[in-house]
Amino acid sequence: MRYQVGETALRSRGDVVVALANASRALVEASHARLAETKQWVLNEKGIGERAGLQDEARLLLEACDATELASVMGRLHHRASKARSARPS
Repeated sequence: MRYQVGETALRSRGDVVVALANASRALVEASHARLAETKQWVLNEKGIGERAGLQDEARLLLEACDATELASVMGRLHHRASKARSARPS
């Protein structure tokens, strides 16, 4: 998952740009997954996070003001994403 890639870049190299880029991509992918579950196909990703109900997660990423806070937010989002995946019926 992209959250892991971003967390690794942040922890090992302090690379905030790579971390934020991967977290953002993970959020877009999670949005696609949520919408696909309801058979909503998205070709234009503008506003996809809000459409999928993930605007709070996006806001958390945008408001992280330093590497430590970004790492904390990414950890929480990664945990939420993992929890959501495990809750889905097989």
